[in-house]
Amino acid sequence: MPEILPDEILHKILAYNLTPSHTEFLAFQDDTKETEGPSPGPSRCSDLVLVSKRWLRVGTPLLYECVRLAKSEDTAAVAQLLRAQPQVGHSVRCLRLEGGLGRDLVHIARATPRLERLYVVMRVKPADNIAGFIKALPLLRPSHLYLENDFRRSDNKKIVEVRKALETHVRDAAPSLKFVTLSDWFEGMNQTWASALAASSVEELSCRSAYLEGWIKNGLMRTMLQDSPLRRVVCRGTFQGPSIRECLKRKGFTAADVEKFTFVPHSLDHEFEMMSLASNWGHSGTSDDEEY
Repeated sequence: MPEILPDEILHKILAYNLTPSHTEFLAFQDDTKETEGPSPGPSRCSDLVLVSKRWLRVGTPLLYECVRLAKSEDTAAVAQLLRAQPQVGHSVRCLRLEGGLGRDLVHIARATPRLERLYVVMRVKPADNIAGFIKALPLLRPSHLYLENDFRRSDNKKIVEVRKALETHVRDAAPSLKFVTLSDWFEGMNQTWASALAASSVEELSCRSAYLEGWIKNGLMRTMLQDSPLRRVVCRGTFQGPSIRECLKRKGFTAADVEKFTFVPHSLDHEFEMMSLASNWGHSGTSDDEEY
C-alpha cells in the first residue's frame, strides 16, 4: 500500500505528521523557566521516515522545515546534514536560535536560501562562541524576525555584540524584512533600536502593550514612526488600549499614527483587569470611609 502512493500524496501525508505549526514553533517560551530546547529537526512522528528508503527521501526535507538550535552539537549536526544533502537546506523555512552560534552556523545560513522566519534568543554566556552568528546574520534574508530577551541573564560583552549585530541587521537588511516581533520580556528598546526600526524596511512591529506608554513618553515611539515604513503596531494586551491611545493623542501624534495601533488579546489581560478593579475598589472604600 505505501509504495503505490504517488510522491505528491505521500508528501502531504508526511507533512501533516512531521511538520510542526509555524505559529507553535515560533511561540515565545515560558520566560519563568530555563529550557534547553529539543534537538534540531525531528518533530512529532519522526519515525515515519524509517518505513522505507522512499519515505526517508520524501520525509527528510519535511523534518527540517523548522530547525531549532540550542547548543553547538545541534548546529554541527545540522551543518553536516546540509553538506551531505544540500537539497534539504532549501526546505528550511524557520530557524530558531537558542544557542549554538559558532562557526557551523555560517554554513547553515549559506545553505538555507529560502528561510522565511528567524527567531533569536539573546541568551549568551561569556564563554560562548558567537563568531558564526556574527558572520551568518548578514547572509540571512528572513521576512519575519522574532527577538527574545533573557531577563534572567545580565548583559555581558557577548550579549552586547549579539544585540549590536541584530540592530545592524534590522537597519541594513534587505527589503525582505517586513515583520519584527518582540517577546513579552523585551525590555531593551532604546534610541538605537528605535532608529534601526525607523531606517529599516519593517512594516509591522508586534510587542507587549505594557511597554508602549513608556516608549511614547520618552520619544522612542515617535522615532519609530517618523519617516519610516512602519504601518502597523500590534499591541499584545487589550486592557491598556484606551490609555495608550489617549497618551498618543496627548503627545501630539496624528490620527493616522494612532490608527496604526492594533490591540490583540493577551494572557495577562484578565490579571490587569483584576488589579485595576482592586485598585478602584480600594480608592472607593477610602472615599466612603472619609465621607462617613
